[in-house]
Amino acid sequence: MLTLITLPILLALLGGYAYFKSFFVLEITHNEGIVFERRYQIPFRTTIAIALKHNGDYAKFYNTRTDISSAQKLDYLSKGLSADLQELQKFNFLPRDAAYQWNAADTNFTYEKEMSGQVVDMDELAKSIFENLAPKTKVSLPCKPIAPARMLLDVKKSTALQGFYSTNYSSSAQARKHNISVAAGRLNGAVISPGEALSFNKVVGDRTSANGFMLSIIISDGKFVPGTGGGVCQVSTTLYNACLRAGLTIDYAKPHSLPVSYVPPSCDAMVSRTNDLVIKNPTDSHFFLKTKADGATLSIFVYGADTSGGKVFNIKSTVERRIESNQYEEIIDNSGKLQPGERKVIKAPKAGLVSSAYMEYYCNGVLVETKRLRQDYYSPQKGIVAVSPYAKSDLDEREVEIANICS
Repeated sequence: MLTLITLPILLALLGGYAYFKSFFVLEITHNEGIVFERRYQIPFRTTIAIALKHNGDYAKFYNTRTDISSAQKLDYLSKGLSADLQELQKFNFLPRDAAYQWNAADTNFTYEKEMSGQVVDMDELAKSIFENLAPKTKVSLPCKPIAPARMLLDVKKSTALQGFYSTNYSSSAQARKHNISVAAGRLNGAVISPGEALSFNKVVGDRTSANGFMLSIIISDGKFVPGTGGGVCQVSTTLYNACLRAGLTIDYAKPHSLPVSYVPPSCDAMVSRTNDLVIKNPTDSHFFLKTKADGATLSIFVYGADTSGGKVFNIKSTVERRIESNQYEEIIDNSGKLQPGERKVIKAPKAGLVSSAYMEYYCNGVLVETKRLRQDYYSPQKGIVAVSPYAKSDLDEREVEIANICS
């Protein structure tokens, strides 16, 4: 009997509260547009409980009920509300990392800028609904940005110029210039993937006329002799020096038997059918090659990530010992320009060398480490002397013969 009397009184009292609510229309906006609008009924028991326990303060209810989740609080406000709001997750999208594309044909990079992602903050949305609850509840869709993992600045750093070297071949014969151009063109645009190695011979191919190479001068067995593909070693040498400066690892390189004119001693890399130049990429980044041969200067550019660790390095060539030579190789001069017994030096002997190359590391201008890269032996070269096919005694005998005839 008391309950029947008390209940109408309680309802009358509750009806007098300004904060008494039985339904609300929820309107959610995003980017200045309405993305969600729906009418919801608040259960009577929820209204009574919040009125009695939280003085009708729905925000207080949300903040103090830490024992239940935001989704449970929404369903306490109106059954099914939490599930309805899940459709707003269509506004979630993942971030897009900055990226690059290496165009091997024209050896340049194109870049794509990063884009932030976003995720709807469902907890913040629930809190906002409770804090702004009214017959017409209007809230903005709260979104949290998701930062991309890789920014454009980082991508550009990972594709920056790390190694460069150039050599001159302007005085070379046309056939040698042709071979340099062919070999450099085969390397142009090549990529050395993380943990992978580049074989010069595999990329450039056999030095044969069928593979596009011409007859020129090569070094063989300590002599300069004609051979198909002469000039290709200048390309391998230039690549060797560019890759050293980029911080790549040289797995295999062999010196010439004689010093070459286009680089200091112990800075060359001879290639042949049996000897290769192998360059290893020990990093987690890709490295990219660009070559340019304009008929006078061969330039090789290596792009990739910085491997220096903040150090500046210098490659130093040192001649440790000279091996003198005074030997000559004689050749017969049948031109008739030499008198019998006359000798003419065509080429002076050239000393051999023992040399080393060192990598010097500097930090803030101070030399902090020196590492020997290699030590090489270059053979001494004989001189060349032209001699007449006739000895002086032959001339004396001829003069006696002519005198006898005349007498």
